[in-house]
Amino acid sequence: PGGRCVLVDLAKHDREFMRDRFGDLWLGFEPQQFSGWLNESGFIEVQVEQLGGGEAFLLSAVRAPDAPH
Repeated sequence: PGGRCVLVDLAKHDREFMRDRFGDLWLGFEPQQFSGWLNESGFIEVQVEQLGGGEAFLLSAVRAPDAPH
């Protein structure tokens, strides 16, 4: 409770070569997916900032003080 989550990831894309070159399992994510998962896990103040013209995003959130452990 009260902790902070900071995450940077690629936005959803179709660059298949990244699977072989970098071992990517997923080709990026929609920021709303992470926002939903964080809200469901007891995080609040979820903020998303687009990076690189929308090719990536920075997401931050705070764990609610009364969130279960």
